[in-house]
Amino acid sequence: MINQTNLRQALHFYRNKKDVWEELKKDFPDILADLTSFEDNPNCTCASRVHDFFVKKLAEDPNALNKYNRNPEELNSMISTQAQAHKENMLAGRIIELDKGEQAWHEFVFSFLMNKQFHSFSLVEKEDKIDVYFI
Repeated sequence: MINQTNLRQALHFYRNKKDVWEELKKDFPDILADLTSFEDNPNCTCASRVHDFFVKKLAEDPNALNKYNRNPEELNSMISTQAQAHKENMLAGRIIELDKGEQAWHEFVFSFLMNKQFHSFSLVEKEDKIDVYFI
């Protein structure tokens, strides 16, 4: 079931499903230009208009998009994979202990931190280690 919680992921998922996307464009001509732009460029300014349009549709009828959800297992798998990746990449609340030295810091920054998410961090220097507290 496509709902407001998974709508954003569903839109990104189904814009790559040509048959589904063509049907959406046919069924919702009011936002045809935005759907067409979003299909080619999911980072366009139209993305929020497409999302908001379907949020309103789902508020009016919670089942409004269910007919387009032809492969719910695939959509759910994609959402689950994204959620797991997000969880693995979120460092907020974690503490990482490093050896002191430029080489250890370099490896930490250019290997471990790649594609990770956090707001900020704080360092606590110990005798031979450094603790990195992620916020």
